[in-house]
Amino acid sequence: MKKIISMITVLILLVSIIGCSSPANKAVETLVPEETFTPILKSVSQELTFLNFAPSNEDGTKLRAIYDKAKKKFEETHPDITVIIKDISFSQYASTVEALYKNGGPMDVILILGAELQDYAKKGILTDLNVFTKTGDIDLNEFFTGNLLSLSTSDGSIYGITLNLEPSVIGYNKEWFDKANIPYPKDDWTWEEFVEIAIKLQSANSGEELGKYGASIPFIMDLIEPLVLSKGGSLLSPDGLTATGYLDSKESVEAFKWLHEIIKNRNVSPKMDNFNSATTSLFSNQTGMAMSYYSFFTNMDSKLKTKIGMAGIPHFKDGIKANIGYVSNIGISTKSKNPKLAWEFIRLLAIDDSDITEELLTKSVVTSSKVIEAANAIKDPYFSVMYNQYNYVKKSANMLNKDWNALLQNFIRTDVFSMLESDNKDLQTELTALAKKVDLAIASKAEQE
Repeated sequence: MKKIISMITVLILLVSIIGCSSPANKAVETLVPEETFTPILKSVSQELTFLNFAPSNEDGTKLRAIYDKAKKKFEETHPDITVIIKDISFSQYASTVEALYKNGGPMDVILILGAELQDYAKKGILTDLNVFTKTGDIDLNEFFTGNLLSLSTSDGSIYGITLNLEPSVIGYNKEWFDKANIPYPKDDWTWEEFVEIAIKLQSANSGEELGKYGASIPFIMDLIEPLVLSKGGSLLSPDGLTATGYLDSKESVEAFKWLHEIIKNRNVSPKMDNFNSATTSLFSNQTGMAMSYYSFFTNMDSKLKTKIGMAGIPHFKDGIKANIGYVSNIGISTKSKNPKLAWEFIRLLAIDDSDITEELLTKSVVTSSKVIEAANAIKDPYFSVMYNQYNYVKKSANMLNKDWNALLQNFIRTDVFSMLESDNKDLQTELTALAKKVDLAIASKAEQE
């Protein structure tokens, strides 16, 4: 969803260089049969083509410069190889990738957002990276913590390496907690505790002043989805094609009702329909806690950073720890004439510790634990919270269906926010109606393709 992605600072950076952000019944099988394993890894061309998005701002230009350094370093260690970085505008990227795939044009290394990975894999565009790990020279589980690999895996096939993952987190006002004599929250806390804390914060800090709340959680699908996942539910079926029975499931309804209750009936959080409002209310001392995506809390001035703390999102007492995030990946085209070299280039950009990956880490475009540990990045209290959330991220609806963001923009966001005007007891009926509406939109899109 362009509107959402444009709001997220770290993804603005990614969009400038790698992008802004109908599945078949069966995932693509391993594209490298055992009997052709060795020949396929043999490099036959003298060029390696890296597809990425053209820089569109100063930050993007700086990131592109790091890629140029990687190109130079790779060519120094592979003197017979020329790395070609092909910049493609975002508006033309998807059509260009598919055209190159169909026409056999040069494409080796591809940058992919999470919303596109599943679709590319099912169309046969992406290589199963297990072919490289089978050689025994690398165990990706040693490089990527928690659930990171699962985000780009389907039926045991790994189609990408995660470059960036931005989860939702909780920001909190330390002064409000101090005044209420409440310990700062830790990562292992529950939504039930969250509400109790919010009520105490509101009581201790509002005084005679109106318009202050204990917490700010926008009533939007992006932030409701982690609640649904914590209940054990999901918004879409595993194949991403069906909302009925998922969006309106018992678990989903319970999650919607919980947030609906604390906003409309308990007045713990104000009515909000966007991320900016939540963080702005926290920064302006109008709320004690706020839920939003990580980057919304990192672009603060130094004075605010001493005042604002960060914690992982809670889970329901009888539920599981769960989160989602916007994701970008890097993968290899099945049309690559140099898959082995492409894999080596990906290792240089996203896996192994080096001056290149440590510099990319400063731009939030590396998730490799080897790089993070070498750079001692977890010393940063904010980064350590985000890094810990990698253990709990799950595939979001956006990752299950590439059209989800468009549906959010077209009608889901509006329909969901309007539910705040309804009675809590009517949510089941409204979610069922919304699920049917989503199913019709998904089916219509599939017919058009």
